[in-house]
Amino acid sequence: MGWRIPFRAALPLLLVALFNRLIGGLLKPRLSIDEPDPEDVHHTLWFSGAAKVVERLTPRQRGQLDPWLAAISRTGVTTTALDYLEAMVRRAALCERTATFQE
Repeated sequence: MGWRIPFRAALPLLLVALFNRLIGGLLKPRLSIDEPDPEDVHHTLWFSGAAKVVERLTPRQRGQLDPWLAAISRTGVTTTALDYLEAMVRRAALCERTATFQE
């Protein structure tokens, strides 16, 4: 194929893309804690990660990507470092609140 990304490195991202495609949001967790919907945090972190993986591909390889993965990677390119860091802080806060909630 001529891909420059080792298959093992791309496999987790491909599996997540497949899972999200198949499930389509049916299993969104419903938290009863005072936390806004973390979907934007998820999008910021995953989409920027997709952009990082896809940036190494040639234009021809990008043309062979699943349309959904191609779209999220294009969105992820627009993520700023500040957006990413804010998403990391919000994710850490959500993890802490969720752990406290489950105790």
